[in-house]
Amino acid sequence: MKYVFEGGSTGDSVKDQILSDNEQRIKSLDYAVITDDIKSPGLLFYSYGDALTSGYYWVKQELDGGYTLTGTSRYYDRNVVSVDGNSAIISYCLDQSQEFGKVRKTGQVLKTPTTPKSFDLFNVNMQKNTAGVWQATRVESFAGEPKCQP
Repeated sequence: MKYVFEGGSTGDSVKDQILSDNEQRIKSLDYAVITDDIKSPGLLFYSYGDALTSGYYWVKQELDGGYTLTGTSRYYDRNVVSVDGNSAIISYCLDQSQEFGKVRKTGQVLKTPTTPKSFDLFNVNMQKNTAGVWQATRVESFAGEPKCQP
């Protein structure tokens, strides 16, 4: 998998850390699928609560289906919407038009046409834990969100 995280530094060290830890969460989910490891330590490190549960079930669904991932995911319009002490809310768009499933046993890439549903909006609640890591605690996604359309 390849990743493009647009937006770079915000100029605010707290916001930059929140966005960085969210990047790692995204990669930890994909890593669990790619390595066929539902117990991948990154899942617990960057996710907690509802976000851990939903992430776990997404990984399990991919693994149970015999799939892995390939291609490029592009994340853009990434914003820290609010920060209040150890809590934050972020939003971002995901372009999945170049990200594909791949059958693990055969290596067949499951290419799909680009449609409006290839572009999703995510709203993520983040909580800073006692180790200083910003963990996702709740994730909402909206497939085909008009705000994220090219």
